[in-house]
Amino acid sequence: NLLLYDDSFQTNISADLWGSEINYIFDAYLPQPMFQLRPLIGFRHLDLREELNQIGVFDQQDQLVTPLVSRISSYSENTIYAPQIGLRGEMVSRWLTLGIEPKLAAGINVYETSVITQALRSPGDPLTKTTATGEEFSLVGELNLYAKIHIRQNFAITVGYQATFMDQVARSHSSILYNDNGANADPAIVTNPSLERFDFGGINVSGELRF
Repeated sequence: NLLLYDDSFQTNISADLWGSEINYIFDAYLPQPMFQLRPLIGFRHLDLREELNQIGVFDQQDQLVTPLVSRISSYSENTIYAPQIGLRGEMVSRWLTLGIEPKLAAGINVYETSVITQALRSPGDPLTKTTATGEEFSLVGELNLYAKIHIRQNFAITVGYQATFMDQVARSHSSILYNDNGANADPAIVTNPSLERFDFGGINVSGELRF
């Protein structure tokens, strides 16, 4: 069957990503006057949530008194728990510190996806919801590049760039199986998790006040 929207069709997607980590940074390995290399170990937690909404309107070329408003919504959530290792390398001078900090974490992603349809083909189609859950081994990689400007002895400004990837995560747009078993059957557009890699990055600016 075809899903026809002859009046309008729109989509919107929202995403929420947050996390936390705790690290222990060892003393400098073979420290030099201006270069310090320190290993680190730690643990991190990441949570990625996405929601995709599709709304299509069919009015049979303005022939329907009450247009059909069809809705498909997809939701995904990934929660990653992972120990991590990394290195912190810094070129240190009186006024400026240049640093690089790669980290790699390996752990478990606990994910959940759901798909909801409402009035999919006609006003009589019921609201249907399907849900899937699972666990998958996941890798998280992060690279930080930064420059720390020492304004005063106890105050510094840091400007940096952070790039991160999360492997084997469920996404809202790729967890929908577009299926239909005919007008006499319930809507069969259901959730079907497809795990993939998610990349993100950005510039950050911060201040550091030391007591």
